[in-house]
Amino acid sequence: MRTITLTLLAVATIFVLGCVSPKTPQVRDVTAKEAADLIEASRGGLNLTILDVRTPGEYSEGRIGDAVNIDFNGADFKGRLDSLDREKTYIVYCRSGKRSVEAAKVMAGLGFRRTYNLIGGVDYWKLNGYSVS
Repeated sequence: MRTITLTLLAVATIFVLGCVSPKTPQVRDVTAKEAADLIEASRGGLNLTILDVRTPGEYSEGRIGDAVNIDFNGADFKGRLDSLDREKTYIVYCRSGKRSVEAAKVMAGLGFRRTYNLIGGVDYWKLNGYSVS
C-alpha cells in the first residue's frame, strides 16, 4: 500500500511541477524511475503513449513497453506526428537521449501539451534495471 501511495505521489508531483497552463505545450526531462512511474500510472487511466524515435532496426532490437515507433530521421516524421492526439501525454525516447530531445522540441512546436523526454534514452532505461521487449 505504501508503494502505491508513493508512486501516486511521485506521479502527481511530476504533473504539478510540469503544469504551467493546460494550453501551454511543455517538454520535461524525466529519469528512468519517473518514466516508469508514469507508465505504471497509465495502467490506472492516464492517457499515455510511449514514443520511440529510433530507426526501425533499433526498435526491433527491443522497445520500452508498447512503444510506438516513429523514426526521427524518417522523411515522414512530422507528418506522422501530425496524426497523433496533441492532448495525450507522451514519453519520448531514443537510444541515448539526443534524438528524443529534438523530437520533443518538434512536438512542443506542433502543440503537443505534455511531452516527457527520457533522459539518456533506452540505454539509460536498461542501465537502471528496466527491461525492454
